Amino acid sequence: MTRNLFVHDMKKWQTNCRSHEIDHAQVHEYENALILPLRQKPEFNTPEGVYEGGVCSENFTFIAGRRRRFKAEHANWDCDSSYKVEDDDIVSRNETVIFGGCIIDHFGHALLDGTARMWYLPDAPSGMKIVFLRYPRSTNTPFDALRFVELMGIDMSRVEIIDKPTKFDRVIVPDEAIYPMDAYRAEYVKTFDAIRDNIKPMEDKKIYLSRSHFHYRTSLNETYYEDFFSRRGFTIIYPETLSIEEQIAYIAGADEVVTTMGSMARLLLFAKSTTKATILNRSTQCLPAQVIVGQARGIESYYVDAFLNPLPVPHVNGPFLFGPNRFFRDYLEERDIAFEDQELQVDFSSMNGMGITFMEEWNKMYMGEAQSKLSVFTEKDVRYYADDYAAYVGQMVLGCEIGAERILEHPDIERLKTENKKLSEKRKKLEADLKKSRAEVQKLRNSKSWKVTAPLRAVMRLFGKD
Repeated sequence: MTRNLFVHDMKKWQTNCRSHEIDHAQVHEYENALILPLRQKPEFNTPEGVYEGGVCSENFTFIAGRRRRFKAEHANWDCDSSYKVEDDDIVSRNETVIFGGCIIDHFGHALLDGTARMWYLPDAPSGMKIVFLRYPRSTNTPFDALRFVELMGIDMSRVEIIDKPTKFDRVIVPDEAIYPMDAYRAEYVKTFDAIRDNIKPMEDKKIYLSRSHFHYRTSLNETYYEDFFSRRGFTIIYPETLSIEEQIAYIAGADEVVTTMGSMARLLLFAKSTTKATILNRSTQCLPAQVIVGQARGIESYYVDAFLNPLPVPHVNGPFLFGPNRFFRDYLEERDIAFEDQELQVDFSSMNGMGITFMEEWNKMYMGEAQSKLSVFTEKDVRYYADDYAAYVGQMVLGCEIGAERILEHPDIERLKTENKKLSEKRKKLEADLKKSRAEVQKLRNSKSWKVTAPLRAVMRLFGKD
């Protein structure tokens, strides 16, 4: 079996790489159902909130909204309950509509889970209205999630955002086909197949998706990987400079894709099932959502911890310091990708500057109350970073990459430790001698003879004699 994990926490990744597929998606119909705009529930303190609204019965019994976990409620962004509305505030419409889901105008979420119910749309009755709910929250990476509906070839005059409590004669509700934290259904990829079928693929067969031109989060030294893969025939793509159609076209035509972990990697949903994908991780965190993308699409995926972060950083926040390490070397050897040893060496003159930038950004990000963001890390995670930092220092001081435990066993380190011990013992002896001499001086100054001869010493000082 081909090895596909090159990571610090092998156990965690192996657990998350289990199959996440669940039963097939179904379509349900509800008479006299209401659709309620989303509103945040104040009792839940998650980064983006937990919401109420969605589809409910005329008695306000909750039916459908949005879930990020199949087996748990109240996750970040969830819509998992309804609320009551006065009759006078309800708009009544004698229509049958399709509930298209809850959409977030954030590229990664729009692509990954904003499409959870869209699988049904290509086969839905033509002419029927498709209604969505939009989260009342702006994001730092805005994207119109309805573009994916348009790219499927759906007549956009059928599409509507519900912004008032509205009662319909009938609401058709397709099951969610993805719960991005832990599950997906086989129907999930129908959305992306429909979109890909409408876009002509690019001819580039090997592409690298880079974040180096994207300045929302600090990513240092990704150009190392750009250069490495460019020398091996990869076309370097900067997705934020392209239209969504162009991004999809590149993925659709590629036989091999390399990308860093994050929203860009979700574009692999448009890949062919024969595509090989390499995901360069930027922290020790394992994201089940990306594993689900690979499984749902049926592609061969490799995951590589490809960073030199000297301190723990959450995947979402950064900063990130990329560079070659033992995991990248293992990946290259496993895949029989030829390389020269010097290609895996770090340029410490530039790395030192980036290391300083990393530390400055890290301090800005996590000092004070923001330190709570680091609570996602366990003691084990911190040890991984300590080991990496020791390896980094080993390269700088000793010229070879070795772990935290081994670095203390290196002969040069032992010699320095021995010399340090000798100097420490010498310092202690000198301090003891100095203490003894001061005690003797003080004893002399307190003696009767010293006091009796004080006038004589004063006269001698007048004549310049000690």
